[in-house]
Amino acid sequence: MQNIRFENKQLIVDEETIDFSHKIKDIKLYENLILILFIVPKGEINNQNVCAVDMNNKSIVWRIQEPDFIYDDSPYTNFEDLSEGIVIGNWNGISYEINKKDGSRIRGIQTK
Repeated sequence: MQNIRFENKQLIVDEETIDFSHKIKDIKLYENLILILFIVPKGEINNQNVCAVDMNNKSIVWRIQEPDFIYDDSPYTNFEDLSEGIVIGNWNGISYEINKKDGSRIRGIQTK
């Protein structure tokens, strides 16, 4: 079992550090992937603030596609792990169920 944690803008996997440009808000583990949710600073537009990193080679294997827009600035804000997919919410009031393996959308759910 690998030792995985995050601090500020760094993901640490077995004491090897991977630096990112944004602060990490949360991570979820799935098979050999680390799913990462980043905090988007105020004033910056970044609607692809979720990615997956391969635990073995420490490289990004997918980045989430942008949400369907109601507002131009609609970063993802939270995620919840499900058995087959992961549900990711954004500022638009839409949550998306995505495939953990490749980041593709399974379906959108209006929450507001």
